[in-house]
Amino acid sequence: MTDPRTIVQAMTLEEKAAQMLFLGFKETELPERVGAFVEKHGLGGIILFTRNVKTRDQTLALTTAAQQAAKRSRQGLPVAISIDQEGGTVTRMGEDAGYTHFPGNMALGAANDPSLTYRAARTMAAEMRAVGVNWNYAPVLDVNNNADNPVIGVRSYGASPELVSRHGCAAIKGFQDGNVAACGKHFPGHGDTAVDSHLALPVIPHDRARLEAVEFAPFREAIKNGLDSMMTAHVFFPALESTPGLPATLSRNVITGLLRNEMGFDGVISTDCLEMKAIADNYTPEQTVQLAVDAGVDALLISHTWDLQVAMYEALLKLVREGKISEERVAESALRVVRMKLARKMDEFLPADIGSEEHKTVALEVARKAVTVAWGAERLPLTGKVTLVLPRVIWFSQVEDSRDALAKLIQGLKDAGLTVDAIDCKLNMEGVDVDELIRRAGPGGTVIFGAVGVGRNPQQAQAAGRLVEAGCRVVAVARRMPYDLKHFPGAIAGLAAYDESPAMQVAVVEALTGKLQPTGKMPV
Repeated sequence: MTDPRTIVQAMTLEEKAAQMLFLGFKETELPERVGAFVEKHGLGGIILFTRNVKTRDQTLALTTAAQQAAKRSRQGLPVAISIDQEGGTVTRMGEDAGYTHFPGNMALGAANDPSLTYRAARTMAAEMRAVGVNWNYAPVLDVNNNADNPVIGVRSYGASPELVSRHGCAAIKGFQDGNVAACGKHFPGHGDTAVDSHLALPVIPHDRARLEAVEFAPFREAIKNGLDSMMTAHVFFPALESTPGLPATLSRNVITGLLRNEMGFDGVISTDCLEMKAIADNYTPEQTVQLAVDAGVDALLISHTWDLQVAMYEALLKLVREGKISEERVAESALRVVRMKLARKMDEFLPADIGSEEHKTVALEVARKAVTVAWGAERLPLTGKVTLVLPRVIWFSQVEDSRDALAKLIQGLKDAGLTVDAIDCKLNMEGVDVDELIRRAGPGGTVIFGAVGVGRNPQQAQAAGRLVEAGCRVVAVARRMPYDLKHFPGAIAGLAAYDESPAMQVAVVEALTGKLQPTGKMPV
């Protein structure tokens, strides 16, 4: 293998700076502007979202075009092609595009089988590499110990640092054994927040002892287990940073002091997207670049806007030419990026049977082991007629993917022999006449209440309470956050599903109809 240091030493400043740049775009083909930039300067990489992934062939054509442009650059280095393929609510390569949609991290935490977590990650890696995706912004290593967290939630394995560490390390090994660079996020921890950093700046006020015991633990274990890369959190930690409101992404104390020097991490450090409001509302592009590079990050992730991407690249060059950032500092980051690209052979495509029955079987095994009966197992299975109440959610956070995910649940109940009266409604139950709902369910009728986001939409719990008072048999199914079950004390049974992936819908139907005896344990 060519020595990465020799490659970087031969680069111009423009080429070194380009290795720190990671770009997103809206198109389903490689935009001409991006291809031209890659050919002229090289590029750290691109990030794909659901908007870029429509079919397997289309995705492969896009990534192939990116690598061909990279080969035409002076250095001929591959581009990293990254994605957030966490599973569950954050799945960019979904079943609708021909891929296997795996349940998410909290489902894996509920199943609590690290060997299964490894197999899930290894299978996801095979499907990614088959279409040229070589860097996954996963796993989430945040410990979700805040029931009101709007952005992490079921993306976490659970509320225990030990549980998150165990499954996070299994996933890292699975991804990296599949030659996909894994990325632990969001350092130093985004689990105990009640604010979405896409929208504003969260603050975690805990002292250093508490951070060591909870937030830091999974990241330390991941580093010991050979993690390739880390993503920063746009979160302010007063115990770590004295500058008021300075997020971890831009804090030298956090990135260089804690992550590099104390924890000994020498892999690639990526920012979370620099267009998120916690950054974009508070800093100019030049300030962002100056602070991030000074802090010690290697990869500047700018996910959407070309003008901002160009502005940040030009700001980096300007800061170096003015002596405000040293060229040696840029070379350090370029070296780490190049080293990861070569180690993971990012220009290779590794064929795999995408979306195969074998892969779907692994996803279904996760779902079946994950679904959890919190109470009322003796009241199952359900038979006869059921009224199914389904408040509809698009997404709670901008990081999530919007999919109509309920068809399998409805059809599965029908296929199991139940008569289903499905009621599609808004999260806040607006427009739902509860008296009419009681009439449709009938005296003593069974109502499956597909709860979602109840803490912020208490009308769901209020409607369920009236159904109980009217003598209906309510079965609460927490479609995402298991915390929602606490709002349904009158339900005869409570199930936690953790996400609405196709496999999880199948498992929930099996649990409700007696085909499956659930063994999942609540991870929060």
